[in-house]
Amino acid sequence: MSPEQARQLSPGIYRIHWNSGGTSLAAVGILRNGDSWLAPCNWTAPTEDQSQWARVEQCEPLDPEACAILESRIAKAIVALTERLS
Repeated sequence: MSPEQARQLSPGIYRIHWNSGGTSLAAVGILRNGDSWLAPCNWTAPTEDQSQWARVEQCEPLDPEACAILESRIAKAIVALTERLS
Protein backbone atom coordinates (compact mmCIF):
# COMPACT_ATOMS: atom_id res chain seq x y z
CA MET A 1 0.00 0.00 0.00
CA SER A 2 1.30 3.43 -0.82
CA PRO A 3 1.13 6.48 1.47
CA GLU A 4 -1.34 7.95 -1.04
CA GLN A 5 -3.63 4.92 -0.62
CA ALA A 6 -3.25 5.18 3.17
CA ARG A 7 -4.46 8.81 2.98
CA GLN A 8 -7.78 7.45 1.67
CA LEU A 9 -8.40 5.46 4.88
CA SER A 10 -10.86 6.89 7.39
CA PRO A 11 -9.71 6.99 11.00
CA GLY A 12 -10.68 3.79 12.75
CA ILE A 13 -9.79 0.24 13.70
CA TYR A 14 -8.55 -2.10 10.99
CA ARG A 15 -7.26 -5.63 10.49
CA ILE A 16 -3.94 -5.04 8.74
CA HIS A 17 -2.85 -7.71 6.26
CA TRP A 18 0.94 -7.64 5.93
CA ASN A 19 2.85 -8.34 2.70
CA SER A 20 4.99 -10.78 4.69
CA GLY A 21 1.90 -12.72 5.80
CA GLY A 22 -0.19 -12.53 8.94
CA THR A 23 -2.44 -9.83 10.28
CA SER A 24 -2.56 -7.29 13.11
CA LEU A 25 -5.31 -5.24 14.67
CA ALA A 26 -4.44 -1.57 14.39
CA ALA A 27 -5.71 1.94 14.79
CA VAL A 28 -5.28 4.32 11.87
CA GLY A 29 -5.50 8.08 12.24
CA ILE A 30 -4.77 11.29 10.37
CA LEU A 31 -1.82 13.60 10.97
CA ARG A 32 -2.11 17.39 10.67
CA ASN A 33 -0.57 17.29 7.18
CA GLY A 34 -3.14 14.70 5.98
CA ASP A 35 -0.81 11.70 6.14
CA SER A 36 -2.02 8.61 8.01
CA TRP A 37 -0.43 7.20 11.16
CA LEU A 38 -0.48 3.51 11.99
CA ALA A 39 -0.65 1.91 15.46
CA PRO A 40 -0.77 -1.91 15.44
CA CYS A 41 -1.76 -3.31 18.84
CA ASN A 42 1.41 -5.41 19.02
CA TRP A 43 3.79 -2.48 18.44
CA THR A 44 5.18 -0.49 21.35
CA ALA A 45 4.29 2.86 19.75
CA PRO A 46 2.41 4.25 16.75
CA THR A 47 4.39 5.31 13.71
CA GLU A 48 4.15 8.38 11.52
CA ASP A 49 6.81 6.91 9.18
CA GLN A 50 5.08 6.83 5.80
CA SER A 51 7.47 4.16 4.48
CA GLN A 52 5.78 1.63 6.81
CA TRP A 53 2.72 1.60 4.54
CA ALA A 54 4.78 -0.29 1.93
CA ARG A 55 4.66 -3.28 4.33
CA VAL A 56 0.83 -3.29 4.24
CA GLU A 57 -0.99 -5.41 1.67
CA GLN A 58 -4.53 -4.48 2.70
CA CYS A 59 -6.49 -2.70 5.45
CA GLU A 60 -9.81 -4.27 6.37
CA PRO A 61 -12.04 -1.90 8.36
CA LEU A 62 -13.69 -3.35 11.47
CA ASP A 63 -17.25 -2.34 12.28
CA PRO A 64 -17.29 -0.56 15.69
CA GLU A 65 -20.73 -1.98 16.55
CA ALA A 66 -19.57 -5.52 15.78
CA CYS A 67 -16.46 -4.97 17.93
CA ALA A 68 -18.62 -3.80 20.85
CA ILE A 69 -20.83 -6.89 20.56
CA LEU A 70 -17.79 -9.18 20.50
CA GLU A 71 -16.26 -7.37 23.48
CA SER A 72 -19.48 -7.88 25.46
CA ARG A 73 -19.61 -11.59 24.57
CA ILE A 74 -15.98 -12.09 25.51
CA ALA A 75 -16.49 -10.33 28.86
CA LYS A 76 -19.50 -12.56 29.63
CA ALA A 77 -17.50 -15.68 28.70
CA ILE A 78 -14.65 -14.64 31.01
CA VAL A 79 -17.08 -14.10 33.90
CA ALA A 80 -18.72 -17.49 33.29
CA LEU A 81 -15.36 -19.27 33.10
CA THR A 82 -14.12 -17.53 36.25
CA GLU A 83 -17.27 -18.62 38.12
CA ARG A 84 -16.81 -22.24 36.97
CA LEU A 85 -13.19 -22.28 38.11
CA SER A 86 -14.01 -20.79 41.54
